[in-house]
Amino acid sequence: MSIELLKARIEEGLQSKEKTERGRFTHHRTALNILLKKQIVSEADLTLALTSDLNNTLFNLRAKLESEGKSDTRSPLTRVRRLAEFYSAISNINVDALSFTETLQAAAKRKYGDRLWTGPITPETQKKIKTAYITYREVAREIISAAIASCPEAWVNVKSTTNPPGPFGSASKVLRDYLTGESIPAERVPDIRIHFIEGFFHLPHNTLLNKILRKVDHNNRGLSKSEKDLSAVNRKKYKYTKLSADLHKVFDEYCAYKIHGAQPVLANIPDSLRKSEFFEQRAKVRENNKRSEVWTKNSKELSGSARAFHTELLGFQDYCIHNENTPFEAVGSKHLTDPHLLSRMSEYASTLETGGSKYGRILNFIKRGCEKQGYLRFCADRGERSMDQFADCLDYILEEYPAWLDSTKKSVGQRGKAGMKGKKNVQFLLKMPFMDRRKAMYDASCWLMQRAESFALEAKHKAELTKDAKGSVHAEKLKKSAAAKIRKALTYSRAALIQEMAFCNIPREGNLTELKYYPYARSQNERFSSLTWLRQRNRFRLYIPCHGASIINPDNGKTYRVLKNAEAKNAVDIDIELPENLTPLIKKYLKIREQYITLDLIPFGGLSNPVDMEFFFPWRSIRDESINNPEIASLRRLFIEVPAKLGDSFRSITYQAYVHTAPEEKQQGINIHGLRHLVAETHLDEFPGDFVGAAAKLNDDPEQIIKTYGDRNRSKAMRRVAESEQVGSDFTY
Repeated sequence: MSIELLKARIEEGLQSKEKTERGRFTHHRTALNILLKKQIVSEADLTLALTSDLNNTLFNLRAKLESEGKSDTRSPLTRVRRLAEFYSAISNINVDALSFTETLQAAAKRKYGDRLWTGPITPETQKKIKTAYITYREVAREIISAAIASCPEAWVNVKSTTNPPGPFGSASKVLRDYLTGESIPAERVPDIRIHFIEGFFHLPHNTLLNKILRKVDHNNRGLSKSEKDLSAVNRKKYKYTKLSADLHKVFDEYCAYKIHGAQPVLANIPDSLRKSEFFEQRAKVRENNKRSEVWTKNSKELSGSARAFHTELLGFQDYCIHNENTPFEAVGSKHLTDPHLLSRMSEYASTLETGGSKYGRILNFIKRGCEKQGYLRFCADRGERSMDQFADCLDYILEEYPAWLDSTKKSVGQRGKAGMKGKKNVQFLLKMPFMDRRKAMYDASCWLMQRAESFALEAKHKAELTKDAKGSVHAEKLKKSAAAKIRKALTYSRAALIQEMAFCNIPREGNLTELKYYPYARSQNERFSSLTWLRQRNRFRLYIPCHGASIINPDNGKTYRVLKNAEAKNAVDIDIELPENLTPLIKKYLKIREQYITLDLIPFGGLSNPVDMEFFFPWRSIRDESINNPEIASLRRLFIEVPAKLGDSFRSITYQAYVHTAPEEKQQGINIHGLRHLVAETHLDEFPGDFVGAAAKLNDDPEQIIKTYGDRNRSKAMRRVAESEQVGSDFTY
């Protein structure tokens, strides 16, 4: 409440017909005049001075009176106390029966009085309202502007009100929605932000925070730094995310050779080779890999090996820039063949706590490239070295490679070892007995689907309101709100479905994103991964071939690898009928998917007909920024999600689910790769020794399953099999 409003309430009291009442309000006016005249309070801090900071106000007033030589300080102080009681009586809010939004609205009304506009705003009345009143959006902007100046950690992503304008505008819109009741703070909104809003409105501490009903302490959510894997703590972001010109040339030439068999231009041909009788046969790059000499593309026409090689080169480039002080533009293939640099790099890698894997992988590439018909021997930049000096450097690299590789292995963290790679996030579930674990996951899936259906109902309601919208601007706002709600419904229901399907079969992220949906068995095309409705059997068929057509250019006549292990011995297609008890869950998802297509993809994604959407897990990017990568752009045009984004979304949403269904557990959500591990462990806990069954669920080799999940301790295995022989034996001796 402002000073002017307080004065107005006092003037109203002075008009009373009762003498005693007029005298009381006269004392209030005197007390307020004393505070203002002696500059004890101001317009900005009136509420604070007469409420939570009253003791300090009285102390300052007493000190001021004593400094002026006033002998009677009791009367002025008593009058100020009575004024504070009157102020509290007319301004305090009884929040007991109020919701979060109602409390906010009451606090805003108390602060701004009749200046606050709470009615509807239309394009026709907007200018007039803003001239005479303050709106909820302007209140939100005032709050965030105050936070930027005095408490920037409340909105860490908002650095300024103008530069860039996007974060400030988005944050003020979210806060405006709190004030209007369109939304309430999510679980992850930090406590400090809520406390700042309380302070801005002079509300008692935790008044708003207690209205949110948090289930966990989000200031200490998930794992602490000491509990996290060192690889996650030490993860480093590269300053440069693009390769230098020379390294990019290496990347392009090597990928062309590995994927298409295209021979690069040879720059280093020794005289002895030129004179050889077999020059034409020997003067070509021919590298021998342990697994395969060819890098295959998947059905998205992307090569995982090429992407990994790009990351390896980025890591090497980062080392050269930060540890060797090499300028970005100068890093090139001559550094890849410098024995002194490689020796220092392996020594540096041995001193790290984690991260040795990336140095080991680049050394593997260098070792292959230095061999007799390797890429680097024929194509690397020699720099100032002669052919003989260059050959001597490569030979020395081959000699020292085993020792250098051993040095890098000293800093390979647990996440880099096959047994634990990507599986830290599921340890909180693995510690449970397998039946409790399965129940905990079922509860989380049920919560996710319930939330999804709730969001879907809200989306439907918003869409229906567009029929009665007041103007095109209001209608567009409602359409966007409906699209946002149905997007949430889709992602929540998708996470529930993936988690429950996993116990039958758990494909990798990339296979999930390219699944097509066929509503009839006769319409299924077995050139593509799909989920097909078998009406007569009341089941769905999951089918993922080893090899299939491109989903980017399906008519190009080429065949691509679909499954990661498609080239492995005894690889087979995934072809199963999902259990009938999953049918209701899949149908719930399909109903939400249909709404998503209608409310989001058609009005905002440019899709003309729902029938045109073939993919089971469609996805639309809501960001308008240009995509420089043509491969990613082609996926977006088809509404296919990037696998890494699907994984991030799944982990974020499962975090929220387990916060609600298992609030006592410290966790950060589960990732899809960890989910595969969870499925295998759960199957082997329920059916000990059934490695073939676990391999079937993961579509992996039984040998690999045994290697990863079998008893590593032979003594332990001996005791286990001895005990199993004893249990249930009918023989007596």
